Amino acid sequence: MLFTRQKGPCTFLRWALALVFLCLPLLAVPANGPGAGRTLRVVMDQDYPPYIFRAPDGSLKGILPEEWSLWEQHTGIKVQLDAMDWAEAQRRMAAGDYDVIDTLFSTEARRALYDFGPPYARIDVPIFFRRDLAGIGGPADLAGFVVGAKRGDNSIDILKMNGVNSFRLFDNYEDLVAAARDGKVQIFTVDQPPALYYLIKMGIEDRFRASEPLYSGDFHRAVRKGDKALLAMVELGFEAISPSEHQRIQRRWFGRPVISRRDLRVIVIIAGGALCILAVMLAWVGILRRVVRRRTEDLRASELVTRTISSNFTNGMIYQARVEPDGGRHFTFLSDSVGLLYGVSPAEAMADASRIYGRIHPEDLPALVRLEDEAIRTGSTFKAEARVVGPDGLVRWSSFVSTPRRLPSGATIWDGLEFIITDRKQSEEALRESEANYRSLVSAIPDLIFTFSRSGDYQAVHASAPALLVAPDTDLVGRNVDQVLPAPLAAQVRQAILATLETGEVRSLDYILVLDGEKKAFEARVAPCGKDQVIVVARDVSESRRMEERQRILQASLEQAQKLDSLGSLAGGVAHDMNNVLGAILAMASIQLEHQVPGSPMHRALDTICKAATRGGRMVKGLLNFARQTPIAFEEVDLNAVVADVTQLLERTTLSRVRLVLELQAGLAPIRGDGNALAHAIMNLCVNAVDAMAGDGTLTLRTRNLEPAQVEATVEDTGAGMTPEVLQKAMNPFFTTKAQGKGTGLGLSMVYGTAKSHGGHLDIRSEPGQGTRVTLRFPVAPATHGPSGNEASPCPADA
Repeated sequence: MLFTRQKGPCTFLRWALALVFLCLPLLAVPANGPGAGRTLRVVMDQDYPPYIFRAPDGSLKGILPEEWSLWEQHTGIKVQLDAMDWAEAQRRMAAGDYDVIDTLFSTEARRALYDFGPPYARIDVPIFFRRDLAGIGGPADLAGFVVGAKRGDNSIDILKMNGVNSFRLFDNYEDLVAAARDGKVQIFTVDQPPALYYLIKMGIEDRFRASEPLYSGDFHRAVRKGDKALLAMVELGFEAISPSEHQRIQRRWFGRPVISRRDLRVIVIIAGGALCILAVMLAWVGILRRVVRRRTEDLRASELVTRTISSNFTNGMIYQARVEPDGGRHFTFLSDSVGLLYGVSPAEAMADASRIYGRIHPEDLPALVRLEDEAIRTGSTFKAEARVVGPDGLVRWSSFVSTPRRLPSGATIWDGLEFIITDRKQSEEALRESEANYRSLVSAIPDLIFTFSRSGDYQAVHASAPALLVAPDTDLVGRNVDQVLPAPLAAQVRQAILATLETGEVRSLDYILVLDGEKKAFEARVAPCGKDQVIVVARDVSESRRMEERQRILQASLEQAQKLDSLGSLAGGVAHDMNNVLGAILAMASIQLEHQVPGSPMHRALDTICKAATRGGRMVKGLLNFARQTPIAFEEVDLNAVVADVTQLLERTTLSRVRLVLELQAGLAPIRGDGNALAHAIMNLCVNAVDAMAGDGTLTLRTRNLEPAQVEATVEDTGAGMTPEVLQKAMNPFFTTKAQGKGTGLGLSMVYGTAKSHGGHLDIRSEPGQGTRVTLRFPVAPATHGPSGNEASPCPADA
């Protein structure tokens, strides 16, 4: 029974409660619910015979329309019964368009949305498949098949959970079964009642078989979650339908058996037994006939195929050999191509196997026979390659393959093929030679050679100097550049690989790596190698880069020396002529000055001329010293005393604007030179330093002894400093960054000349915003001497 009604002593109480619950929902439901206008809105599947389906005129027929009609009669509440495509029915219910949904299976997901009434019908859901398909027992056997199903059915979710993902979906069961009838669907899953209805209706029930149920479910009526009162009203309405009314509807749509179940069972057992015996006998006879027919057809087909292949097989031959228990060998079949390969007919070779074995190259025959004996002993497949001397005297390579079949007599039949593989052997040999040449070529290259994939994986590494690798080559292969190289360089390499593969052009790549604490410079070329590979050839250019840098520094020093030498020659000539002119002016002005009254205008004018000529003489003297690059007077000079004299002279004027720090080493070794020229050089450096600090900063003068036998004097300021471009030109004659009229550009040039004439060295270090440090280094005087005979002349005139 699909529908039941409880009986017992509490029947009266249950009917009373039923009446109460029939009334309560009418008061409790919302204004737009079933109580408003006394209409209950019900939705269900429109395609589920015999429970519900549409008649040709479009009206709803089946068990459920009649039962809801009885529900309406018993409760007095009008029912609006709508049926539609199942997916649409579920959507409309979820949207709130209906109060009750019928023909619903209970699932975990649906229980979160609805409150379900008790089940009223048990439904099996099997898998239907064409009768000629075998091995379909459940979802695990559906791999590779497209399964037909109805949209919205729970069976789709069940199959997906079992790994089935290929579906063809239909809007209703009738279209689905019709597709199966027309051969568009081989396998489908449909609830058993509508499936049987449509299979029988379409007359195709004998063309399909069904598996065990995929699952079994119960039909429920359900309301929206939380609407318990409405659910109670619906179920009590169905409780009011009597068992006889239920049975009448069941008989109407399911029919009734003509005979009893017991009689039918006996008849089926007897008929089934007889039919089974008859079927077994017929099947046995049929099987024997089919086996005989198939064996006959197979033999004919095999013979035809063998003849066809044999006659067209010219790149080898087909053979069959028989090995007797005593080890004797002879051929039982040879294809016609044996004449081309061995120069004998099949009959001649079958009569004398030595006509074949005699053509095997003498160097390869022993190994071939040994492999044959081993295959005969173990009964395994025989495989061998050997050289064969053809009837034309040319040597070819052949491959032999044969499989054994043991005979009852103890002999063994070997069915085999011989293929000519001369071309393959020659290709393999050429490939081996090519690979050997390639390895020799690579080994001779002193550079690093890498093969990279598109993604930047190391695929091959060659290094003539392994110390130039960031890791051993065995550790690099298979790893990505991101795992091996610094991030900036790894990104640079990957970009070069992609650009090379996209354009197909060779690209350059320069990079620097720190290996064992030393910077190494590399020049690399990236070339495409196939669709997704590149070859990178990298060369260590660190030493050549260092040589280039040294050459650049030497070239700059040479250019600087040439500039100063040229300027010295120019300054010497100009100074010589100017010294003569100034000497004449000073002499004439001095004579006239002696004859003038002191304090008179003429005396003052002549005195001014003498002073100007004297200052000009001192400037010319400096130019002569710069030009000659030798001091005018040599004597032992204490640099500490020179620095002290310069600071004493400038501290009330120039140095008063900055903070002065003196760090003079006691016991400073003397040097040999011109004290006036050295004082003039240090004064120039101090004035430049004060100008660079713009009146605010610290000037440090420092002296110290150096090894070996050197003395150093440093002038350091905290001024604006110099850019690399300015520093490069700082000692160029007439170069200055001061405003016009505030500098000649000869200060540092003269300091450089003074240092060079004393056998010393000048070094300038400066950075923008970090100040400037000028260092003078001189050799220590070799021994203590008195003043040299080359004293400075008090007269500025050049003799």
